[in-house]
Amino acid sequence: MERLSKEEDHKYRKIFGAVAMPGKRPGFGVILGQTREQHLGGYDMVFLDEIEAGDTRALIRACGGLDYFYRPDMWIGDTKDDAADKFIREMNTENRSIGKSCEGQRPFRMRR
Repeated sequence: MERLSKEEDHKYRKIFGAVAMPGKRPGFGVILGQTREQHLGGYDMVFLDEIEAGDTRALIRACGGLDYFYRPDMWIGDTKDDAADKFIREMNTENRSIGKSCEGQRPFRMRR
């Protein structure tokens, strides 16, 4: 599986992921890169990627793919969503069982 190139990764000071779980509307995940150049006391944020899904499990799986590709410094989202927590634990267990065949895979974690 492909990953973000080192040249592209070096453009960003940090990379962040954020997730909004589905409800009445589909859920979404987004990846943002924080540029290295500082402007007026802050850093610009650059949109890198997004996904949308009406199903929580599909959304978590897609975010797992974005996590593998972009390796964000952190994921931000609702840490109290029971369904999402269940699917995250399920995905992390499956990834651990795959082991070396998916080298570089790391546990998916969200922060509030």
